[in-house]
Amino acid sequence: CHDSSPLLDDRLGLRVSDIDPDFPLDRWLSHWNDLKTKRSLIIESRHRTRDGRVFPVEITANYFEYGGHGYNLALVRDITERLEAEEKIRALNQQLIKAQENERNRIAGYLHDHVGQDLSSLKIGLETLFDHRHEGPAKMETRIRELSKILQNSITAVRDLSYDLHPPGMDQLGLVRTVNQFCE
Repeated sequence: CHDSSPLLDDRLGLRVSDIDPDFPLDRWLSHWNDLKTKRSLIIESRHRTRDGRVFPVEITANYFEYGGHGYNLALVRDITERLEAEEKIRALNQQLIKAQENERNRIAGYLHDHVGQDLSSLKIGLETLFDHRHEGPAKMETRIRELSKILQNSITAVRDLSYDLHPPGMDQLGLVRTVNQFCE
């Protein structure tokens, strides 16, 4: 190539150890030897500029033969932005996992504090319902109404929790319209 770019000029005459501060030379040689049989490989590494700045790169290398000679062609791409984006995705995934765990804890607390308590009260009330049968039908009827109210509270709590988790309109309207409707 007769045209020379500043990047090529910057790289001419450098050894691999000048470009990659941490990659052992024997590992580079192993990769280049593998390239002859595999014909193509991708390596993530780091490069150092003449001014000492180090940045991550992806090297895509290919081996080909032409005119009885073997050649290596390597393309080097700065992957700083990609790695930063991947880190942001990892951080967002961690936030998502934390939000899911918080939601699970909220649901567990709600079930324990509301539904669990109501069902326990209902169970005890039913177990002791006939212990007071000598008090007469009017007292028994009042007691049954109290137990029915506890049961209705549990049904309402489960329905409300279910609605909070998956509003009925979600399937028909989609997430955005459902959220807007929910906010209104």
